[in-house]
Amino acid sequence: GDILGYDTTATQFSGAVESSKSQKIEKDDDKTIDEIKVQQGDSVKKGQVLFTYNKDSLQISVDSAKLEVESIQNKISSYQQQIAQLKKDKKAAGKSEQLSYNLQIQEAQLDLTSEQYNLKKKQKELDDLQKDLQNADVVAEADGVVQSISSDNSSGSSDGSGTFMTIL
Repeated sequence: GDILGYDTTATQFSGAVESSKSQKIEKDDDKTIDEIKVQQGDSVKKGQVLFTYNKDSLQISVDSAKLEVESIQNKISSYQQQIAQLKKDKKAAGKSEQLSYNLQIQEAQLDLTSEQYNLKKKQKELDDLQKDLQNADVVAEADGVVQSISSDNSSGSSDGSGTFMTIL
């Protein structure tokens, strides 16, 4: 280095610097984005809100599911009362009518079981909707820089990967 006149204390490397981790955020196509809180190139901190889903439409879905759950619960109560009344009527009925009451009771029990299944299914849907409402704000998982945001708010990025936002 002394003979040729080069400075040997400085070291140079060629290549590209890449991040060690990236967060790819996919948009839920069933929800509408209310507001994007960051822009491409912004630095973000862990836990910072990146964008929010429309809470009004989510609340309407929750309220609708609650009404459906209540309706199913009313049907279940009605079937239980119907079964109790049929059993009471069966005891007072003659032998010739007992078979008819047995069939009516079995049919009501089948309807009751079906509604109990529907209640479990609708309750799970309601729980998921309430969780979605509570998690309407999408946050950064780590500190970084917003590398890209899809300009298409409806279905992810234009590159076909489904990624709405990328943070490095």
